[in-house]
Amino acid sequence: MSLEIAVVAGFDGSGGAGLTADGETASSLGATPRYVVTALTAQSDEEGFFVEATSEAMFRAQWAAAFADSKPQAIKVGMLPNLAIARALVSALEECPEIPVVYDPVLVASSGLALMEEDAIDWVRDHLLSKVCLVTPNLAEAQRFTGLPCRERDDFVLAGERLLSLGAPTVLVKGGHLSGATAPD
Repeated sequence: MSLEIAVVAGFDGSGGAGLTADGETASSLGATPRYVVTALTAQSDEEGFFVEATSEAMFRAQWAAAFADSKPQAIKVGMLPNLAIARALVSALEECPEIPVVYDPVLVASSGLALMEEDAIDWVRDHLLSKVCLVTPNLAEAQRFTGLPCRERDDFVLAGERLLSLGAPTVLVKGGHLSGATAPD
């Protein structure tokens, strides 16, 4: 039996992120992805056009389907487009607290297209972070969740400590958006 991972994310038709990228990563590691679509996005490599969130009922149905045959051994969460989907996810996670969850927040696409509604961001910070094993924000996401500037390496530590104090058990602040020859985490 192979490892099964529930991949909870948005669909990016360009293939550069979201369900497609997470599924490819899971497969490359020998795992079988089980998909739960949170939103459809219309994006190219350069531009974001539109985001449409999955309905809460569809999210719950997909979640049930992902767990119907067997319980995944891990959950990877990405894009949560709105408060309804975030609340539905937290409710679902409360039913399976033994499964490790990695949350890689997705607030804005590289093109600048907003991928999470503003009212969901603070709620996710206050209610989801304590339910995951690892949260992996990039610099802008860490800054938005904590209110702290994230421009230099020392800022990573402070933002990480703040996220820990907000309930996240483990934090990896990603530095890929810094300018320079290296991308420290």
